[in-house]
Amino acid sequence: GTMEGAVPAIAGFAQNRKLAKPDDAMNRLYALESRLSLTGSKADVRLPLRPSAAAPVAFAVANALHERHARPFPAGLAPDVLAAFGIAAVAKQYGVEAAALESLAGDLASAGNSSLVLAGPSLPVEAHAAVALINTMLGVEVHSVDTAFSVYSPPIATPLDIAALTR
Repeated sequence: GTMEGAVPAIAGFAQNRKLAKPDDAMNRLYALESRLSLTGSKADVRLPLRPSAAAPVAFAVANALHERHARPFPAGLAPDVLAAFGIAAVAKQYGVEAAALESLAGDLASAGNSSLVLAGPSLPVEAHAAVALINTMLGVEVHSVDTAFSVYSPPIATPLDIAALTR
C-alpha cells in the first residue's frame, strides 16, 4: 500500500496468517472490488463488484449482522431502515454470490472488534457510510482504529443520514 502506516499494517496482517498449530485461527481477507488489484489477487475471497453496488452490498452485510448475528444498530437507527437490503435480493440485483456475502457477515460477526472493513477513496459516500455503520456495529472504532493517526474528516453519517440514504 501507499498509505501512511501501510508497512506496519501489512506486517500485522501477515503475522495473523502464520499458524503455530493446525487448529489456530487465521484471519481472512475479503476483497470486493471492481477490477483486480494486488490485494484482491491475494484475498481469500474476491468478489467482483461495480462501485455503484458497494453501498447496497455493504448495507446488506450490515443488515445481516443485525438480523442473523444479533449485532445491534447504533442508537437512533431503526431496524426497519435496512429492511430492503436483504442479502439474497441485493446479491441477485448486483450479481454477487449470496453465500459469499453470508460468509462475510458471519466472519465479521465472529471476529467482532478484531475485524476491520475499509472502503476505497473512490467509492461513493453512501458506501463509506455503510462501512462506518458496519465498523460501529462490530465495535471496531474503539478497538482497531487508531484515530490519533488519522486525517481529520467530518463525520460521514448519523443514523438519520443513513436512514435518508437508504430511502
